[in-house]
Amino acid sequence: MTAPWHDVEVVWPDGSKSEDGIRGSDRDHALENAEWNWISGNPYGRAERIEYVGPSPTPVDWWAAHSVSADDEVDVL
Repeated sequence: MTAPWHDVEVVWPDGSKSEDGIRGSDRDHALENAEWNWISGNPYGRAERIEYVGPSPTPVDWWAAHSVSADDEVDVL
């Protein structure tokens, strides 16, 4: 079974933040994976820290929520 998604905020040294979705079996596992992706395993620009936001909706729901504006016409299958 695939691990569920969790939402995190990546905090950069200049104080700016970006959102990311990370898989993990639980909160701690998701934070561990995010820290690897953005701090210890990233040689190109390391984040200052990772903040846990919470469990994420399924990826299909996330993409639907983030890629369509209220004014868009959408065909529902």
